[in-house]
Amino acid sequence: MRELLARTCMFMPFQKAIGGVSGYFVATFTPQALRLIERNQRDPSWAIPRQLKIALPADPKRPLSGDRSVAVGPLYDPQGDKMLGGVINTYSALAFAETTFGLLRSERRLGSVENLNRRSTANRDAINDWVSRSPVLRLSVTEPERRGAAVTLLKVVDPALESSGLHARIIARSKQLLGYEGITHPDGNHEPGLDVARYVNAFPGTPGDYRAWIGGVRAPDDVVALLDNLQYAYLGAKVAVIEEELDKLGERLSQSPSTIESGHIGDASRTYTVLIADPIGLRFGPEGAPDHSEVRAHIEARGGVFHLGAVCSEALEPGRVHFSYQPDLSSAAEILRQTDKGQYDAVIAAATAIPEGSVFS
Repeated sequence: MRELLARTCMFMPFQKAIGGVSGYFVATFTPQALRLIERNQRDPSWAIPRQLKIALPADPKRPLSGDRSVAVGPLYDPQGDKMLGGVINTYSALAFAETTFGLLRSERRLGSVENLNRRSTANRDAINDWVSRSPVLRLSVTEPERRGAAVTLLKVVDPALESSGLHARIIARSKQLLGYEGITHPDGNHEPGLDVARYVNAFPGTPGDYRAWIGGVRAPDDVVALLDNLQYAYLGAKVAVIEEELDKLGERLSQSPSTIESGHIGDASRTYTVLIADPIGLRFGPEGAPDHSEVRAHIEARGGVFHLGAVCSEALEPGRVHFSYQPDLSSAAEILRQTDKGQYDAVIAAATAIPEGSVFS
């Protein structure tokens, strides 16, 4: 028995233990153990083999009511050196190597597993504190002692719309805002997606509207930022859905011009500047340099102003976004001369390293 236990390893996936990074596990079974699992799937249908995908539906058309069998796989046959069953899977040494290096990288960055567990607990406490002050988000798991430190489940509690029947639509719209799709308001204005969370659906059958990994590999500030975005997306989606309902009744809200299309944003008396520090353009121009003409036309069509070279904010038209195109900036000294005093509000850069001393408002 000791020899068997020494050779049999079953590892919980890394993401379940400390969150945020996927992992793998290996389980070794004797033929007798597989037959026992097969028999136990008939009466009763045990949960663990189903959850670990050891016993899968024999008939994919009957995933709930049909028989389950270990013969479907994925099981590795060492004698035949192949995977058994119809499930597409690979016994890959590369997969385990990636997991090993991922664990080592996390250890270098964040310390031991014990430290990661402490960070996970701290993240859970931060969520508890944030939710206690939120006007609409609540924790789906009401008992504090049952809340995990790897995943959090959140639900929206909005008494004003409790009986409106709009809840599901608002949640769906909020996920469009959280992703890259965005939402289009009845007046035709499109609100771009935030691209901050693309998969926050709760597990099927579990309570709640949003789910998120909160494990120790995530910084507390990132977790709080996610919560802020969830709340913002819900409130923004709520506005959009109410607008849609009013539109059905023939009540049109006054159309406000799109800030992007008009070129004016925020304070009309202020000048906004953006530094572009890398070449842009999908093709080369006559002189062999990247052709930025299409980008320039796109900016100007929406009311922005495109400048070649450095700009002086005092001489620029206020209330508009001014883009300073300087693809030849390369050294830290060159960049700092133009950015060390907050001369620009934002920067667009891909390959150019921005010095730590640069300031953007």
